[in-house]
Amino acid sequence: MDIQFFKPLNKTLKRYISGYYFLTESDPAVQTNYLTFPRNESILSVSLHGKLSQVDGKEVYEYDEARGVMSTLICHYYRPLHIECRGRINEATIYFKPLGLNAFLEHDLADYTGPHFTTFEPYPGYLQAMEEVLQEKDVHRKIELLERYWLSKLKSFYHPFLGKMVDDLSSSDEQVSVAWLVEKYKMSRKTINKHFDIHIGKSPSEFRKIHRFREALGKRLQGKQHERLTHLSYDLNFFDQSHFIKDFKQLTGKTPKAFFQQISFDPAGEVSWLYL
Repeated sequence: MDIQFFKPLNKTLKRYISGYYFLTESDPAVQTNYLTFPRNESILSVSLHGKLSQVDGKEVYEYDEARGVMSTLICHYYRPLHIECRGRINEATIYFKPLGLNAFLEHDLADYTGPHFTTFEPYPGYLQAMEEVLQEKDVHRKIELLERYWLSKLKSFYHPFLGKMVDDLSSSDEQVSVAWLVEKYKMSRKTINKHFDIHIGKSPSEFRKIHRFREALGKRLQGKQHERLTHLSYDLNFFDQSHFIKDFKQLTGKTPKAFFQQISFDPAGEVSWLYL
């Protein structure tokens, strides 16, 4: 299974998209199992000749020549997802930054999402455009087609306070909590949660927890593999080591020590999966 990760080349798209990857497998006999872990991005995947089903708690992706393009969006998941890929794969996945996908949509993000993977077909001609991307063999041309398409769909999105709250929750320098947001912005917890759910797809407390988890991954990847986990927990403003372990186990199903011993990254360090 080959994975190629890219950052957007277009400066405008960089404001909305963290990156995207192309995933391919040509061997019809290959079966791959892995765990993928929560992210704060909206994750959009399109694949050619594939179908997705839930089997025994797993998300099973199977090659099906009779099918065309499948497009799914997921914004809500707080536990590891077990993915099983059977056979050939031709997939493109885009990580939209928090609030990023909103700038391309006619309606609120919540109108396109559900509790799990949701079919995502936001515009007329969308599936045909994605098929052209997936059919393209030259990776440079593939990137050009993908970025040109999303630029053509860019609208605008403004929210009076969510962007600032996202910045607050993404800070690793302060002890930020929902109670802290309530006090700073003079809003009720209910109002803040409602806006997060509509436009981001998760609660602010979940957002904060996932952000710190992803920060921990980043620090380990940046040459800090040998840093004591106790130091890492304090760097990320956890109250204590037990709090750090509790959050990690909730998001990964494993202790930090076990998780970091098993996790694998793509060459760019952006896609983190645990192969089974």
